[in-house]
Amino acid sequence: AVQGIAETEFRIDLAGSHRGTMYGAGVYLAECSSKADEYAEEGSDELYGMLLCRAALGRVLVDSRKRPAAAELMQQCREEGYDSLCGDRLAAVGTFREFIFFESNQVYPAYIIRYRRLFLDAFMERLKEAAKALAKVREDVTSLRIVLHAADVAERHPDLLVRSTLSLFFPPNLAFAAKLLSETFLDSAGRFLPRERSSAAAALGLIASQPKVALVVKAVILPALQQMLALTAQDEQSLRVAAIHALGRLGASG
Repeated sequence: AVQGIAETEFRIDLAGSHRGTMYGAGVYLAECSSKADEYAEEGSDELYGMLLCRAALGRVLVDSRKRPAAAELMQQCREEGYDSLCGDRLAAVGTFREFIFFESNQVYPAYIIRYRRLFLDAFMERLKEAAKALAKVREDVTSLRIVLHAADVAERHPDLLVRSTLSLFFPPNLAFAAKLLSETFLDSAGRFLPRERSSAAAALGLIASQPKVALVVKAVILPALQQMLALTAQDEQSLRVAAIHALGRLGASG
């Protein structure tokens, strides 16, 4: 389905043929990939697919009722000049916000993302394997990206169980992880994207906030963060913000 949409466009006349249309016929998008994954189907290559889209929201009508009235909302959008609708299921029932567009030309499918589902237990095993690989080869970028992703999820994931489980990886590997992440954060060879370097900073803050962190570990983290504060390039401002946040957690830990 994603390939067909990417090659043509969204067809609103087919809305509801695969899943329900709680807010009426339209193109349904989500800001969270977990929501999009609910609708993904496994292909013959054992990969799932979703679309990363660019969308023109315009004037947005927000509805946060638990039981939305689709016909009423569509009529309100038409009569009051709204360009799109936000079904705020996060406010209503604690799940995900959805964005509904009533004209297909408001949405451009920019990229196809193909992926495998990896559940928490399997990811923890993959994380342990990555740590072992990095202990042997420090320049193993693929393994390092797995550690960075784990740090990012441990910091940002909405599920407390997921955050707590991933956070357990860091305490037994504090000195090793601190050294590795500091090197990543200060990467000057262009191996890592700014988002990945920001994830490294977040991980350093996570490590620094662990109870009873050894002074030798803090001695590795602190210079790396302070060095990042000296950056002035416009495209590195997000890294400075990440460093400031991490330093705050380092100070709070004493």
